[in-house]
Amino acid sequence: MRIVKSIILSLIVLTSISLQAQEQNFAHVNLGNILELLPETAEAEKKMENLRDSLVMSFEDRVAQLEEDFGVFQREVAEGNISRVNQQKKEQQFQKEQEELGAFEQGMQQRMEREREKILGPILEKVNNVITSLAEENDYTFVFDISGGSLLFAEESKDITGEVLDRLRE
Repeated sequence: MRIVKSIILSLIVLTSISLQAQEQNFAHVNLGNILELLPETAEAEKKMENLRDSLVMSFEDRVAQLEEDFGVFQREVAEGNISRVNQQKKEQQFQKEQEELGAFEQGMQQRMEREREKILGPILEKVNNVITSLAEENDYTFVFDISGGSLLFAEESKDITGEVLDRLRE
């Protein structure tokens, strides 16, 4: 009798879990494709490219100037036109300028990241709002982004990438 009760209880629990799993509604999107197809993303990428080019040009100008100054310094040392004290001062100055260039390069990377967040943030928020709206309208329990490779099996879910793009184009 005890075994029968245990089996019946197990069946009830399994049925309950099965019904709960069936009530969950899954969907997926390919966020990478969505962003790639939005005109706003192309505009944002163009702005980022322009900023990068500007920063790189400024960095390269500074490097070129430092290399030129160092070349002049090396010639002065080779010709003996600079005192030992002034040579040491110049070497310290070049070391300081190299450190400043390193800091400038690091600052460039940080600025690029801040600008990327600033430019892409509103686009991502807009896409997320559409996905959330579709999920609520269609009672999706979960919406997965398959562009990041985090979903390995999607047969049970509905791809709503097209619907998201349609709403974004409205």
